[in-house]
Amino acid sequence: MPNNICQTIFAKQYLPNNICQAIFTKQYLPNNIYQTIFTKQYLPSNIYQAIFTKQYLPSNIYQAIFTKQYLPNTKPDRSWKPLNSMSRQPIITFYFVLVVVRYHHRFLLIQEPKYGQNWYFPHGKVDPGETLMAAAVRETLEEGGIPIALDGILRIEHTPVKDKARFRVIFLAHPLDDTAPKSIADHESLRAGWFCREEMKKLPLRAQEVCEICDYLASGGPIYPLRLLTDKGSPFGCPH
Repeated sequence: MPNNICQTIFAKQYLPNNICQAIFTKQYLPNNIYQTIFTKQYLPSNIYQAIFTKQYLPSNIYQAIFTKQYLPNTKPDRSWKPLNSMSRQPIITFYFVLVVVRYHHRFLLIQEPKYGQNWYFPHGKVDPGETLMAAAVRETLEEGGIPIALDGILRIEHTPVKDKARFRVIFLAHPLDDTAPKSIADHESLRAGWFCREEMKKLPLRAQEVCEICDYLASGGPIYPLRLLTDKGSPFGCPH
């Protein structure tokens, strides 16, 4: 930008002349000067980002800035935010649990009231304010009628989908007592039962992963400790 235009702008007391020269001769400015300019809200956010990510602005953009009156006489732009206060939009994430309840060589399956009334492991969404482990215990009791204790984690899945994400934890558990599986249908499930691997072959299963998980356990696949899931700030402790 020509010096006479710089002088015209800064004679109106938008910015000190030395800062004018630093910007328009395409020199970098130190952080303290950046803060001085933009805490006074002289420039709109798009120009803020261009200068302070240290990208050069070509002359036509300089002209566009000032002929479009980005530096108004009375009302400074208040739409910008300093880079260190800018944050990304939160990612909408849905949390699910799947619970593999094993009793000797049998597994607890529930018959779903939807999805073709197929058989599947107890599962469901995590409620707001609920932990993943609490959700696993609750869903198994609601759908299978069985009180359980969690033994470990088979897998943790995180699946991004466009601007959302799906997070699922597959737990391994065992029954706490000899309570019979659910036999009265409701909105959670139609019924539940214990099935061995061979019996599962005769059932209409919701997904092939039912058999895959059973085979994984039969082959001695690793079971990960529950302590992998913990609250922020929890002590690390020593592995057992």
